[in-house]
Amino acid sequence: MPPSLPAAVQIYLDRTKQSSARVVPLTGDASDRRYFRVLPLGGRSFVLAVNVAPFDYKTLPFVNVAELFAVMPLPVPRILGEAADHGVLALDDLGDVTLQAHVGAAPAAVETGLSEYGMRLGTAAVTTRGFGEVEMVQIAAWVHEVIKNFGNAEIEARIAEEVKALTSRFPVPGITD
Repeated sequence: MPPSLPAAVQIYLDRTKQSSARVVPLTGDASDRRYFRVLPLGGRSFVLAVNVAPFDYKTLPFVNVAELFAVMPLPVPRILGEAADHGVLALDDLGDVTLQAHVGAAPAAVETGLSEYGMRLGTAAVTTRGFGEVEMVQIAAWVHEVIKNFGNAEIEARIAEEVKALTSRFPVPGITD
């Protein structure tokens, strides 16, 4: 193992019987995690995300978000394994092109369309109505429930009715029915 690799990487590789794999450091993100591409002999590559400390797998926010996105038709890395006691997650290797680079390389018409698909909670559309912290927590809970149960028409219909009830209590200023 080259001296620049953390011991946690070697421990994960030993546990998964992949200690002969080639390991390549990757550029990090804005977090304190370090990333490594693992190239097993004759196998498919994967990425190790190495946290600075051990973690509780069940409560790690990254794991919770990954589970939510797993039900969506989005290209996000699946969690393939873990060594939580050493701060390691094994993830799908989705390649080197980031979403930011992909959107930046798109033709202007496509890029404009892509940038319009964001969702911003807490914008003037909500605060103008007078929504407060309690309502924002409820909105976040609805978003979470819809994502977690993506495609469930019964849940979507129930939440749509709950949204109508909430918005009826907070009319848009200057607009009357």
